[in-house]
Amino acid sequence: MIKHFCILSFSILLMSLPPLECLEEISKQAIVKSIINQGDPAMFGRLHEKLRARKCIRIAVIGGSVTCGVGMQRGAPTYAALFEQQVRLAFPCEGQHIVTEICKGGRASDYWVDFLVGRQEILLADLDLVVVDTAMNDIHELVSHVSQDDADPNTLIRDHTEILMSLILQKSNRVSEVLAATQSSACTKESTYTRIWTGAAAIWLGTSTRREKIWRGPLPRSTDAVHAQLPVAIAHGIPYISVIDGLGPFSSTASQQWLNYSWYVEPTWDAHPGPWGHHALAKALVHFLTEQHLYLEQLPWQDTRSPVYCPRPPAYVDQNTLDMYLDRSPMHIPTVYPEATEPRMVQCVDWNITSDVLGKPGLISLEAGAQCTIFAFPEEVVRHPVEVGEVHVLMLKSYEHMGWVRVMVEAVPAVSADGSDKKKCILRNVDGTSIDNLRGITGSWSANSTMLGSRDIDCLWEERVSEARMEVVQITKPPDSSTSGHDICLAFTFEVLGTDRAENKIKILGITVF
Repeated sequence: MIKHFCILSFSILLMSLPPLECLEEISKQAIVKSIINQGDPAMFGRLHEKLRARKCIRIAVIGGSVTCGVGMQRGAPTYAALFEQQVRLAFPCEGQHIVTEICKGGRASDYWVDFLVGRQEILLADLDLVVVDTAMNDIHELVSHVSQDDADPNTLIRDHTEILMSLILQKSNRVSEVLAATQSSACTKESTYTRIWTGAAAIWLGTSTRREKIWRGPLPRSTDAVHAQLPVAIAHGIPYISVIDGLGPFSSTASQQWLNYSWYVEPTWDAHPGPWGHHALAKALVHFLTEQHLYLEQLPWQDTRSPVYCPRPPAYVDQNTLDMYLDRSPMHIPTVYPEATEPRMVQCVDWNITSDVLGKPGLISLEAGAQCTIFAFPEEVVRHPVEVGEVHVLMLKSYEHMGWVRVMVEAVPAVSADGSDKKKCILRNVDGTSIDNLRGITGSWSANSTMLGSRDIDCLWEERVSEARMEVVQITKPPDSSTSGHDICLAFTFEVLGTDRAENKIKILGITVF
């Protein structure tokens, strides 16, 4: 009777906190079943050592809209906030454990790779644990590449997942002391792989599943990427927790009603868990940490030092590709901040930095034929030279309003406008007149530039979801300034292509150059 009362009360008051009996319904058995990969306990050795000494730990939770708490009533705690509360209760320390949410709705693994690359040792500094939620958005890799016969979506998901895992767990060789330490690492005595562990532990977390299809048993599910990511977690010894796997499959009428009316927070939408789900996610995370702590505490041998996790070589990504992400210092150009982006903008007609959705700005155009050029300045090109020949463009993909965009990358000579040593990016029309960082100017200006690469990209897909996705434009390396005799600017031009569609919206969020 209590169970039926909980389902009824929650279906009536979907946006309210359910009664305590509902919150406590997830069983220990379901939580244990949620841990679909235990991982390598050595990864938690340093964390265990700190907790045993009653030292406080720092945790980051990286994820999409579920991690942000989308759909939850204002003020209702997310699973990250609940996790912080429960860690503080389970492991008292001399101060406060800190859990930091780093979340963006509609972001998949490729976004977080670009977010971290080149600066991961700064953004993840001093963290003891990183919890990652990307399976809900990674599943749309299946949609974005459905028409590409040569692209295996599971391969793409696993590649992005492995790169992200490696950025969290493996130190970059950009730091000189890392190179020196490589030769003396205890891990290299039994392995030829020389990467050094960052010291942070990681947990991959499946936070929900989409409601397009009810999961009745077969795996992998088509409504999240948990089981596409799982082999990568196994290869690298990373724990994977998925509460949906602990509770399902949902093959009976009663289980499907419970999923629809107790798990999902919105009565008509298809993604986000409500308070019951957020409590269950936090409880599963704390249970796992507690069990790992007890396991390491009760090993049958005595050792004054905690075990050390040894990073694994890539199982899915080419080693050279992984090295690029771990060790390069790519150029990042966000296009979401007017004060930083507008000084770079040239020939931008019908393009503006604005928010089409509250709190989500970007460089947007709605007009077929509209062009906009974004500059990378000479000092940036020197500081972050093109080493690999890839330009990663972060852009909006959606199921409505979107059009085709042509991305062109060119090298443009930088000149001194006043005879000083300070060089500027100046484009010239075919008649020789200059276009000097002026918006709203039209005309051809390619006479003094070198085309490095281009690509046409369709920003419309069939899945009813909007996400920021990374698209790669292959380029040749620009002329070396030491041999060409002049400094170089890079010009990134976006042109909205005409189509037979009623709308041709394009939204650019950022550029990364390797």
